Amino acid sequence: MNMLFRGRTIGPVLAATAATTLLLAGCSSAGNATTGSSTAASGSSASAGSASSIQGTSSFNDSKLDELTGKIQDAIGSKDLSDVKIAMVTNGNSSYWNEAKAGWDAAMKWLSAKGASGQFEEPTQSTASAQVSLLETLTTQGYTGWAVSAVTSDSLTQPIASAVADGQSVIAFDSPLPDTKAQFYIGTPNTDAGCAAGKAMTSAIGSGDVVAISGSLTAQNTQQRVQGFENCMGSGVKVVQTLNDNQDVSSAVSQLQAAIQANPDIKGIYAVYSYDGGAAGQAVRAAGKVGNITIVSDDGESDTVADVQSGLIAASILQRPYYQGYMNAYALAADKALGESAAMALIKPYFASTGTLSTGVGVMTKANLADFTAFWSKIGLKSQ
Repeated sequence: MNMLFRGRTIGPVLAATAATTLLLAGCSSAGNATTGSSTAASGSSASAGSASSIQGTSSFNDSKLDELTGKIQDAIGSKDLSDVKIAMVTNGNSSYWNEAKAGWDAAMKWLSAKGASGQFEEPTQSTASAQVSLLETLTTQGYTGWAVSAVTSDSLTQPIASAVADGQSVIAFDSPLPDTKAQFYIGTPNTDAGCAAGKAMTSAIGSGDVVAISGSLTAQNTQQRVQGFENCMGSGVKVVQTLNDNQDVSSAVSQLQAAIQANPDIKGIYAVYSYDGGAAGQAVRAAGKVGNITIVSDDGESDTVADVQSGLIAASILQRPYYQGYMNAYALAADKALGESAAMALIKPYFASTGTLSTGVGVMTKANLADFTAFWSKIGLKSQ
């Protein structure tokens, strides 16, 4: 899957399709090189909208992260990494994490050739207790560091503090952990992602009532995305209900069906968690509201991709999970092999903002869907 560049192994993006389209104005993050004007700017209202007016982007932060990887590889050089034992822990078992695992595995191929060992872990349940139990086990098994996507941020304060006190490195990914001892965050700037969703919704519907749904209303990524959505939606757009499906697809479908029945005039659904886009599609079809309710979702699971292709989902705001997995492995290995000060001296210049190593924001529409499927194909997937 990877290519060689100046004698180093880098990620697949340099081989990916080069075609990109414009990012919604004001929602770019570090590494998103192209921006353009949105139909509806933040704070403005529009009397009408069209899904075709949404501008997409398939430009992430891949090239900068490949550059950073090269510097880490050069700094590691011929060092023996047999004392590096690292893990990546997701917030549950979902097909969404397949892309992240592909990135983790690609990085571990290079690192394990130098003696490092690593494990990609998915809790058996998407609960805080299951995740904490897994992390406590890792802490006693000689790991030198781990990265985690929190089910709930409050539940991880003590496990992270214990691991750091024991000399382990801890990185947050997917959802930031600002009030813990995690070193930094790898992933999408979630407020920017929410902003892109808010602008996309406004471009599509102009004005009207919207329902938002997520798998956790206490997770930092949800809170930041909903806040970004509200910051950047037009003044004529109103979020009338925010639903919590507790990471259960059937609950998401039933809650959205009830919301559509209770709010017959809603014009949009903002679907935050990776499976919520597909759940929203099911609910809209069941209600006979295809063409009347616009869906803007996050991520690119198979149901979401199919609904973008059909036009049922107007746009989906994508992360780059591949590079979350890829950079987690390299950053954790560097921290042990080089020492924290030397590792952070390499990483900090690539921060998009304090404590954030951005993987960028993408906006997938029917018009640029091929850019995303081309990337997934190169890493052996059909979707996220």
